[in-house]
This record gives sequence, C-alpha cells and structure tokens, in this order.
Amino acid sequence: MENRAAPAAVRDEQRSLAAGRAQAKEEFARAAPPGASDARKLDEPGVPEPLAPAPAQAADRAAPSAQTSGAQTSALERQARARPIAREIASPDPLFRWRTGAAGVVEHSTDGGSTWEVLPTGVVADLTAGMSPSPSVCWLVGRAGTVLLSTDGRRWQRVAFPEATDLVAVQASDARTATVTTADGRTFRTADGGVSWDRRPPQEF
Repeated sequence: MENRAAPAAVRDEQRSLAAGRAQAKEEFARAAPPGASDARKLDEPGVPEPLAPAPAQAADRAAPSAQTSGAQTSALERQARARPIAREIASPDPLFRWRTGAAGVVEHSTDGGSTWEVLPTGVVADLTAGMSPSPSVCWLVGRAGTVLLSTDGRRWQRVAFPEATDLVAVQASDARTATVTTADGRTFRTADGGVSWDRRPPQEF
C-alpha cells in the first residue's frame, strides 16, 4: 500500500506545481505591455520571473532631461532678446561709424554702414552710449563704470573711471575732453583723456 501511495502523492505535487506555473504565466501575460515578449519560459525550473522592459524606464528618465533642456533654451532666448539693441555712432564724416551692443561688442564701418568689422575691446560689459568727435576718435561708455577710448578708430583702451556705476551718456570734443553721465544723473568730466575726473552733482531742472 505504501509503495502505491507514494507515486500518487508525487503526481499530485507535480500537478500542483504545474498549475502554479500556469497561473503565473497568465498573470505575467496580462501585466506585460502590448507587443512585449520574453524568450524565457515560466515553466522551466529555476528561471526567475522576467523583469519589466528596460527601454521604458530609460525613456521615463530621459523625459525630464529633455524638458529641462528645453527650459534652459527658452531662458537663453529670453535673455538674448532682453539684451540692449545695437547703437550706431557716426563720426563727423558719415563714412566712419561704430556700432555697439551687449557684452562689449563693437563693430566698425568705413563705408557708411554697408559693411562692418568686429573689433576686440577687452571688455564684456554692455555698452550703452558713445560719441565720435572725429573719424579716428571715439568714446564709449557702458555698465559698471566701463569707459573705452579709441584714437585710431580701431584699437580700444580701457579708461579708468572712479566708480563702478552704470554710465548712460557721453559727450566729447576730442581725445582728451569728455563728459560722462551716470544712470543716477551725475556727471564726470575729464580734460586729460581720462587720467583724472571731476565729479559734478546731478543736474536739476
């Protein structure tokens, strides 16, 4: 009796294991996304349940990065649009002129603006105003006390200014004499090409 009962118990255990594997296969098939497949068989002994497809996880991780990149691009575009528009400064001879703008950019033209050449200035501050009393002399001013002077129309030298304040206007009669106006209305005058400056209070109207 014991010998006949043992095979029956083994068969019952095998049927129970087979039923469990079949149920697991059905649950996995229902959970898997459409079109997904796995070459492994759940009814093979020792084979673990397949993991979720990795590409979907990678796509989920990449989505925030793409959104961040797009936001950064939009911010740069807004910053570029907010920069000051180029200002053109003509000398007494209209053929000779300069064009200034953001980040210390200066362009020079000797044909009335038909063509332009970018000139190095050595500064990165936005340039806000300029004055040219002759075809070879040009004064430029900008943010954070930036003052530039050219006496040959092409090469620029940084002129020391007593304050790191934003400058909004400049009037000049030659390479030595100029008056600079600050954003708060004060004026500074030099008669020696920027070696020294005389400070004047804000003008009252």
